[in-house]
This record gives sequence, C-alpha cells and structure tokens, in this order.
Amino acid sequence: MTDAPPRHPEQLDVPLVWELEPEPGGATREDDPFPAHSQPLPAGTGRLLIAAFLDLGVVFAVLGLVWGIAAAKGASLFPLQLFFAGLLGLEVASVVAVVCLAAWRGTPGLLLMSVQFADTVTLSRAWWLWVVWAASLILLGVPLVIGRAGRRGLERLAGCATTRRSPPGVA
Repeated sequence: MTDAPPRHPEQLDVPLVWELEPEPGGATREDDPFPAHSQPLPAGTGRLLIAAFLDLGVVFAVLGLVWGIAAAKGASLFPLQLFFAGLLGLEVASVVAVVCLAAWRGTPGLLLMSVQFADTVTLSRAWWLWVVWAASLILLGVPLVIGRAGRRGLERLAGCATTRRSPPGVA
C-alpha cells in the first residue's frame, strides 16, 4: 500500500453552507443569497399583465399548431373546418391551463412570470378561473388584474392571493 500525501491542515477548512448551524432566534445571515421571507411577496399588476400576454401567446401557439396539423392532414381549410380545428385548439389549451392551475397553482403565463396562487386551486375553481381568464385575455386580463393585491378578480375566482414563487429549495 502506498501512503497518501500528508494533508495540510489549512486546506479545505471552510464549512460548507449546509454544515452551518442556523443562527438562534431564526435570524438569517446578511450574506444569505435566498433569505427566508416570513410572508411571500405579492405578485404585482405588471407581472400579471405580462402573464396574461404570455397566456394569450400560448393560446395562439396551440391554435396555430392545431390548424397546422389540420392542414397537414389534408383539410382544405374551409371556414367550417377552421372553426372546428380552432375549437379543438382552444380545448387543448384549456386542458393544459386547467392542469397547470390544479397541479402547479398557475397558468403557463403565470408560471413563466414566477407567479402562483398561494394555495392549491381545486379542479372546479381552476376550470371556472380559466374560462373567465381566457375570456379576459382579449383585453389582456386587465379586468381581472386591476386592484389591490389580495382583492383582484383573479384572486377572488381562485379563492386565494397570487404570490411570487420562491427559488427552488426555499420555503
């Protein structure tokens, strides 16, 4: 057996982040990159408006995808065929949005803007929330996002406030 070279005592003597003991009283360190907040930060109106714009983009992307699939399958794109393909696209976008609302507490646009609802949204509330949200997307969701945090129409439909998502690993 060969002997390992001697280790210098001053090397690797720095404690790792997860080895540090929390400060007593729940105080956080000044250099903590992800300080714990006692209350999650509320979502601002600007974030919600951008989220509505992103949701509108998701709906248009799904519509375009379904219309493209219909054209590739040989549909001659008569107005009635476009109408039914558009309905299918809206249904697909609705299923995606409702699943995102129920599972991750936000529509794709809200999640892209790091916004979520504070509590879990039930499937029935998620469905009605999406129907009203989708109808308001024509106006970029303005009727649902104006107002004070916690009192917006969007939050009343969901039954809870919108908050900014915290980084992974942060409570």
